[in-house]
Amino acid sequence: PPPFSLPKTGEMVALKKVPLRRPEEGVPPQTLREIKALREIDDHPHVVRLRGVFAQGPAVVLAFDFLVGDLGGLLRAAPAPLSPPRIRALMAMTLRGLGYCHEQH
Repeated sequence: PPPFSLPKTGEMVALKKVPLRRPEEGVPPQTLREIKALREIDDHPHVVRLRGVFAQGPAVVLAFDFLVGDLGGLLRAAPAPLSPPRIRALMAMTLRGLGYCHEQH
């Protein structure tokens, strides 16, 4: 999805829309846990920061820092198989971010 500009600050964010399967039951516990965990994570260079959460119709929208690319796009755009050093570097960054998230909980 295209980036969205925050009305008050003009900052660009990426939006993740989580549709509610049963809006009458409210936000599912799994989604609430995800939001709570993301709010508790401090700044880390390998974790995208949650900027805010809001309701939009029968959905919850999570606003994250906007990044120009993502790992999936990087992998799809690679002209040839990635070199072992590049794979190690990408895995190290991913695992550092994941490890940090687990340390927080």
